[in-house]
Amino acid sequence: GYCFGAVHPLHRGHGVGSHLLNWAHGTVAAAGSKAPEGAQVVVQAGVESEDTAGAELMESLDMSPRRSFFDMEIDLTSPVQAPLFPAGLVMRPIRDGEERALYTAVLEAFEDHYGHVDRPFDEGFARFQHRMNMSGFDPSVWWVAVDGDEIAGMNLCMSSHEGDPRFAWCDNLGIRRPWRRQGLALAMLVYSFGVFAERGHTRMGLGVDATSLTGATALYEKAGMHVSRQATLYQKVLREGESLMRETLD
Repeated sequence: GYCFGAVHPLHRGHGVGSHLLNWAHGTVAAAGSKAPEGAQVVVQAGVESEDTAGAELMESLDMSPRRSFFDMEIDLTSPVQAPLFPAGLVMRPIRDGEERALYTAVLEAFEDHYGHVDRPFDEGFARFQHRMNMSGFDPSVWWVAVDGDEIAGMNLCMSSHEGDPRFAWCDNLGIRRPWRRQGLALAMLVYSFGVFAERGHTRMGLGVDATSLTGATALYEKAGMHVSRQATLYQKVLREGESLMRETLD
């Protein structure tokens, strides 16, 4: 289970955060009964790097730092790189009726990401479709790179972030294994920079595992992005067992 929350500055120091996290621990522990027999059950929560009080709270509840994550950004008011796509690959927005094929490609592309857990296809696809029905969804910035009839990679973006209509956000950038190590991810990313810049956006960002198993952080730096925010993921094991999360590429 993953916890995400915040306490208003006026109410900090009164035990609100401890109460919320203890409640979350209990909720995750109860939901853990639905996990497969013998599977490990954990609760996780993120704390921004400058939030020392939040880090102390996590440690007081026996939560340990597990991993770091970055938000990275690029200034779109300066010239951006021109994309160079591998031969035979074409980038375009998704098309009607392509949702199931796209979700299947997303599953394959992200199975190598830290924390990935397999889930029933229909359950995950329903959540994926829900994202496409949310307010603000813009299919023109959900791009796929295709090799003939095959989806080789995807760059699923949003035209605004944190209430800023000029702040574009890359929600999912992934490449399926057969098309990796050809420069496709870099090409797809800088392509999106150019489109959003033309639309008048002033910056674009994304979130990334600081020690990504697939080397994503180095890729984003190569594209000209820089770290704008850092957070630490804390974890507590609620039930011992076999971890179902992806933690290595082995």
